[in-house]
Amino acid sequence: MNNNHGKKYESEKYQTIFDSTPVPMHSSDLQGTIISVNEPWLRTFGYTVITTQNGNEAIEVLRNERNAGRNVAALILDLTIPGGMGGQEAIIEIRDIDKEIPVFVASGYSEKPVMAAPEAYGFTDSICKPFAIAELADLLRKNR
Repeated sequence: MNNNHGKKYESEKYQTIFDSTPVPMHSSDLQGTIISVNEPWLRTFGYTVITTQNGNEAIEVLRNERNAGRNVAALILDLTIPGGMGGQEAIIEIRDIDKEIPVFVASGYSEKPVMAAPEAYGFTDSICKPFAIAELADLLRKNR
């Protein structure tokens, strides 16, 4: 995987106090409202974060980043998105785009088979919500 850590993006969208690789992620609460608590955590790890509202948007962001020649470090997808495409549906198209990129499924439904065996569904790993900052850091660190 091509690592562009340290690359400075000109667009305001990518300017943060850290110069690093974007991590598209989407997560929602039961009402479908974006939960942004993960964004500050990821920024403290040195990632630029692009949030999306559903799997369709995550796929679009991945394509756009690839077309612009920017490396994407990983994707964190919520298993289910009320009224939108969740991670389990999105992973199929994401794997058509990139078979190697780390893609993590996040869910509060720990009993779902995809959470116990994420690789069987095309994911790199899973993380159960709610999760601690240390869990998220470990997940990203072990799957660089």
